[in-house]
Amino acid sequence: KRREETCEWSMALAMSELDLHVFPWLQGRNSPQLDYVDSLTDHDRDFREVSYRLYTHDLVYSLRGISNAPLREALLSVAQCLPGMGEYVELTPYALHFGWWHQKQHINEFAERVWSRLSAEQARPRPVRPEEIGSEMEE
Repeated sequence: KRREETCEWSMALAMSELDLHVFPWLQGRNSPQLDYVDSLTDHDRDFREVSYRLYTHDLVYSLRGISNAPLREALLSVAQCLPGMGEYVELTPYALHFGWWHQKQHINEFAERVWSRLSAEQARPRPVRPEEIGSEMEE
């Protein structure tokens, strides 16, 4: 079983291994990375399709950190009734940040599935499907 690490350390290791660039932390509309909040994020099981509701008012967007989901949802509902505070955009983030412990359930489940699959493949490699072979092999 894999060991727990901080999300920043895991991300740094993965990005280093893949030679990916590190983006500055800006948060919000100017950021390639957004905080994962279950009530603001729609995604499939493997995070291949992700849609994020980003509130355009800073005060309303700051409510995302409230760990009590019913309280957070009640405050967001009130904010949506106030002029200019309920406006949001739906977007797909470049990266999701799983920084809050109370929001890690989905990423932990995903990580365990991937870890189990990769561990099993190490013991018995999966066959390569024809559609995974690049065009250079067809020449």
